Amino acid sequence: MTVLGAAAATAEATGATACSDFDTYVNGRWHDSTELPAARSRIGSFDTLRVANDKLLETALAELATQPSLQTTPGLKLLASYYRSGMDLQAIERSGLAPVAALMARIDGVGREGLPLLLAELARLQIDAPLTLGVTLDAKDVRRHVLALGQGGLGLPDRGDYMKTDTVTTRIKAAYRTHARKLLEAARADTTMGRADSKVDDARLDALLAFEAELADAS
Repeated sequence: MTVLGAAAATAEATGATACSDFDTYVNGRWHDSTELPAARSRIGSFDTLRVANDKLLETALAELATQPSLQTTPGLKLLASYYRSGMDLQAIERSGLAPVAALMARIDGVGREGLPLLLAELARLQIDAPLTLGVTLDAKDVRRHVLALGQGGLGLPDRGDYMKTDTVTTRIKAAYRTHARKLLEAARADTTMGRADSKVDDARLDALLAFEAELADAS
């Protein structure tokens, strides 16, 4: 009854009806009173819970990493070491892309026959690829687990953004292009020691975005 009462109050305030606009009927007041944070692409109850949970985990890990007396098991010691290594920004910057250089070389040189194995290895590392693999419950029989195939490789918020030409979407695509250029140039600068060839030309960006658009069109 509490949920129904809240929905009724929202409906009265917005003038929405359940049959014509159910989302506004239930969530209208929340939409009007909630501001999307600049650093986030979405917000909702589950996102709020995740942010709060992330803060709790960060506090717990920081305490564990700085207080050896809390590291009472081999697993906790490993967790503390792992967290410290991830927070050591100076060491990360010094290493650059060296830790993943071998993997990047494999990606650059992969052929048709080696692609399935590479995709499987990327899935184990939880790295997005044009095709992702995973195990999940069978939607038709929860007693079974099945292999699930998913699509990765799209950087824009929605597949439709690759086809739209309105003003807002055009601005989003321009910002995404700038973001992609910065990422690629940062990666190339690390491997070319900052030489001029670290710059990414428009042709490479055109090819990247065209590839993503083709993936989106086939979705």
